[in-house]
Amino acid sequence: MNYSKISKFTGVALVALTVTLGHSAKAKGASDSGSKKLNIVFIELDDLTAKYIKPFGGDIAKTKTPTIDKLAEQGVVFENGMAQGTMCGPSRNSMFTGQYPRNLGFFINGSMKELPLGIWTLPKALKRQGYHTSWIGKSHIRVPLAGIPKGTPYKHNYGHIKNLGLDECSSSAGRVVVTKMVLAEGTKWVRGKDMYADYLYDKGLIKQFKADIGKISTLKVDDYLDGNIAKRTEDWIAKYNGKKPFFLWVNFSAPHGPYDPPGDWVKRYKDSDVPPLIRDKDGAPIPTVLRTQLWDQGRAAALRARAEYMGMIDFVDSQVARVIKAIDKKGIRDNTMIVFFSDQGVMEGDHGLGHKYTLYKEVLNASLIIDLPGAKKGARVKRPVELLDVVQTALDVAGAPKEERAKAHGYSLMPLLKGTGDIPRKAAFSEIFGCVSMVTEDFKYIETPEGNVLFDLKNDPDETKNVINELPEIAKKMATQMDAWRKHDAGVEKKLDKATLKKIDDKVYKKLRKYKARQERKNKRRKNKRSQ
Repeated sequence: MNYSKISKFTGVALVALTVTLGHSAKAKGASDSGSKKLNIVFIELDDLTAKYIKPFGGDIAKTKTPTIDKLAEQGVVFENGMAQGTMCGPSRNSMFTGQYPRNLGFFINGSMKELPLGIWTLPKALKRQGYHTSWIGKSHIRVPLAGIPKGTPYKHNYGHIKNLGLDECSSSAGRVVVTKMVLAEGTKWVRGKDMYADYLYDKGLIKQFKADIGKISTLKVDDYLDGNIAKRTEDWIAKYNGKKPFFLWVNFSAPHGPYDPPGDWVKRYKDSDVPPLIRDKDGAPIPTVLRTQLWDQGRAAALRARAEYMGMIDFVDSQVARVIKAIDKKGIRDNTMIVFFSDQGVMEGDHGLGHKYTLYKEVLNASLIIDLPGAKKGARVKRPVELLDVVQTALDVAGAPKEERAKAHGYSLMPLLKGTGDIPRKAAFSEIFGCVSMVTEDFKYIETPEGNVLFDLKNDPDETKNVINELPEIAKKMATQMDAWRKHDAGVEKKLDKATLKKIDDKVYKKLRKYKARQERKNKRRKNKRSQ
C-alpha cells in the first residue's frame, strides 16, 4: 500500500494537503446505481453550547447565526439531542465507532491511547455500502497505528485510512494542540506531525501564529484553522467527481477556545448580551463528582468569556455557511443529508463551573439539526435522542443491512425525521467516569458514587435543584429503566486498567479532593461563626 500519495488542493492563498490512499476495486456492497443514494455530510462543531443559538436558546440567544438558523428552518431540530461523552475525545470516538463511552472505557481526554485494531467504524460500514469516505478538520479519534511504518509523515491521517475506513483524511489535532506544538518546536521545525502546523510553516506564518498566541489572530481567514477547514471543504466538494455517493465528515475546531478569530468577531457582543448565569438554589445537594471543574475567575470574567464565546460562534457560523454554499453550488443539495451537531458544550460559569466534565444540559445538549431530503421542514422534536442515533440514521440512509447496523448502538431517527413514528428508546444516556445521566422529556436522573440526582425539567429547566427526596417514586422508576439500559442497550462495559484509572484520578479526582477540602474549610468557618 502506497503511503506517499499526497494530493494538493489549490485555492485562493491556500495549498491544502489531503492524505489519500488508492482503492482499485469497487467497495463491497456498492452498486452501479450507487449515485442514487444520498450523500451524507456531517458538520461537527467543537464545544457549542446549544442555548447560545436561536434554534435551541429562543429569546435568550442573541448570537447572530444566520446559517444555523436557516438550516433549522429547512431541517429538523432535535431539542434534546444528547452527546454520550462530555469531552472531545470520548464524544467523537463514541460516534465514530457506534459505541458508548463505557464500551470503550473512554471518559476523559488523554485516557485512551488507541482504539482497538479492527474495531467497527461508521466509515468502514459506509464504504461497504459503496460510499467514498472523507474526513476534513479536527480529529481527536484515537487512531490505531498498527502497520504504519515508523517515521511515516502524518501517521495519524494514514492510520485513519488504513485502519479506520476512510478513503481520505485531512486532519489536525486542533488549535490548542497546534499552539502547544508551535511553542515546543522553537526554531527547529519537525515536519509531519500535524498538517495544519506544516501548512503554517510552509506559508511562512509560524512566527505570526506564535506572536498572536493570547491575542486576536492576525492571520487571514483562510489561514486560520477554521477558515482553512472551510476552504479545504469547499475545494473538496467542488472537485469531487466520483461515481460513488460520498460521506464527508467536516470537523471545525471552533467555537472551542481560545476565542481569537481574525477580525472583530469577539468584540461584537457586550457582556449584557450573554445568557444569564445559572445559579443553583441554596443548599442543592449535588454530588461533588459533578462539580470538579469550578469556575473561580469571578462573575465579570464569566460574562466577558461568554460574550467572546458568542463572537466565536458567530465566526464559525460564517464558515459553516461556506460548506452549505459549496453543496448548493455543486447542485447536490437535493441529494444530500446534512447533519449539524456539536460534540458537546461548555459551562462557562453556569452552576459555578467551567469546562465540561459534568452532566448538566449545557454540556450534554448537542445542538442536533438534520436536513434530510423528503423529511419534514422546520419541525422540532422534543423527545430525547442520542448522537449514536445519528450513526444509525446514516446507516439507514446508506441502505446498510441489519447485520451491519447491529454492530453499532442507537436507533435510526428516520421515523422522527419523516413523522411516521417513534424510536424504541424513550430516554437518552450520557456518561462521565462512574456516573450515568438519563434524560426524558420531563426529568433527568443521574447516578453517581456519591449519591443520585433528580431534576424536574418541566418546573426547573435550568437544573438548579435536586428533587430526589421530594419525588422518590420517579427516581426509583428511572433507576429501574437505567438498569434495563445497562443490561439490554448499553453493551459490555470495559474495565479500566490501573494506568487509565490513574490518569482519570490525576486529571479529575485530584481536583475533586481539593474541592472537597475547600468545602470542608468553608463549612468549618461557618460553624465557628455561628458558635461565636
